[in-house]
Amino acid sequence: LVKNIALELEGFRCNTLALALHPGTTKTKLSKPFLRKSRYILHSPEQTASNLLDVITGKSIASSGGFFDWEGIQVEW
Repeated sequence: LVKNIALELEGFRCNTLALALHPGTTKTKLSKPFLRKSRYILHSPEQTASNLLDVITGKSIASSGGFFDWEGIQVEW
């Protein structure tokens, strides 16, 4: 879906990014049952939002259609 939207946006030449983002492990009620077993870095919801905004602002149109983690590293589809 994200790749398709990116291609459609490119065709309209509207200079808009379409990205899929993986937020990482965030401390929420949803993740609470898994937090003790997690080997991943845990982030507050506020830090997760900040991380994702940093990723978005750091990407160019060339990245449109891509999938990126909370650090801005591309994730393979």
